[in-house]
Amino acid sequence: MKFIGFCSEAGDDLSCFFGPSSRDNCNEPFHVLQRECEARGYRIVPLRTGQLRDCEHVVFWDAHGFDNSFIRHVKSRCTRGRVGLVLWEPPSVRADNWNQEFHAPFDRILTWNDSLVDNIRYFKFHVAGIGTNPAVMRVPFEQKKMLVNISMHKFSPYRYELYSARRRSIQYFEKHASSDFDLYGHGWNPRLSLKLLLRVLFRRRLDLLRHYSSYRGAIANKWDVLPKYKFALCYENASDQVGCVTEKIFDYMRGDCIPIYWGAPNVTSYVDSAAFIDRRQFESDSSLHGYIKAVSSTEYEVYRNAISRYLAGPKFQMFLPPYFASSFLRFLGIV
Repeated sequence: MKFIGFCSEAGDDLSCFFGPSSRDNCNEPFHVLQRECEARGYRIVPLRTGQLRDCEHVVFWDAHGFDNSFIRHVKSRCTRGRVGLVLWEPPSVRADNWNQEFHAPFDRILTWNDSLVDNIRYFKFHVAGIGTNPAVMRVPFEQKKMLVNISMHKFSPYRYELYSARRRSIQYFEKHASSDFDLYGHGWNPRLSLKLLLRVLFRRRLDLLRHYSSYRGAIANKWDVLPKYKFALCYENASDQVGCVTEKIFDYMRGDCIPIYWGAPNVTSYVDSAAFIDRRQFESDSSLHGYIKAVSSTEYEVYRNAISRYLAGPKFQMFLPPYFASSFLRFLGIV
């Protein structure tokens, strides 16, 4: 058995990747990757400096304060294979991921960012969702509520972040469609201790103090909730990241809920434009509200049929776990 050293913020605990999924079966892509590696005689293990000589390859998962001297040390000890970097988080979450000076020591880099991909050092992967989706209940159009948002309550200083746009949309629909809009996720309406309150005030994140009357709590699986709604706000972390199409839009499609998408500017390179509502086409939340409120059952079926065609087609396959695993293996030169 050969070893792939895996280095991430989690240190020796890789359960957040390869352990049981805590929600929405979100670790399935990593379980598939693990099986495909083992089928080729490789085991993914936490990177420990003392075991470097036993590692055929080493993978760094995002930038986590590692300086170039440490990475070069890893390369000097791992002489039989490649030392690679996976850029998973966008700049709105990890700005240090996108410092190209940090990229310099790596043999290969795996990224969703289309502007970097050259198939020489930078190779493409697609953010994978789950491969097996439970059958969801088919709620009649007339029995569905209008709109839902499922997300964590996040902030970022990044110029093109969409967290603030998401909050504005939530606040608009909470005010203007209170009986037809619900909010789910983590971090909304937190109970603030004095320590947290001081941190909020110091960082000027005053929106954390806001009470959201539409908040319905956290959920274990999106598919338990989504079929009850016609539409869902589907905002990515940022609006400028080409190729950063995450599992969110597909979760909503497979949950029989039409996504209102705002994120990757080239999303239509990957997703059929007829299968979602493009938030960029509306100048305000008010105009969006007017549109979705007027969608008839016949028009809704057009969206549903477009989604069914897209999910059965080849473009969607790129966002499933087997394609993710094969991209990872090609990145390391494992066939």
